[in-house]
Amino acid sequence: MSTQTQRHKTSNPYEAQFGYSRGVRRGPFIFISGTTSDSGEVGRALKEVFGDIGPAATMILGVRFVSEEVRVEIEADADAVVL
Repeated sequence: MSTQTQRHKTSNPYEAQFGYSRGVRRGPFIFISGTTSDSGEVGRALKEVFGDIGPAATMILGVRFVSEEVRVEIEADADAVVL
């Protein structure tokens, strides 16, 4: 039995220019890439949602993103198990 791959694209021009998808689902696995936001907003949301749980996170200083408006890039993996 083959597992279907679903790809999600947005209107972001870099997806077409660099040949990637914003999200890919294959079976129960979901991979999200290149999602960007303002660092202050992300930090507040992270703390609000996770509180003292302390999830894994990476913060990198001294690199350049593809656009000067980008402050944070988030990538996520999920296992979408249906109960």
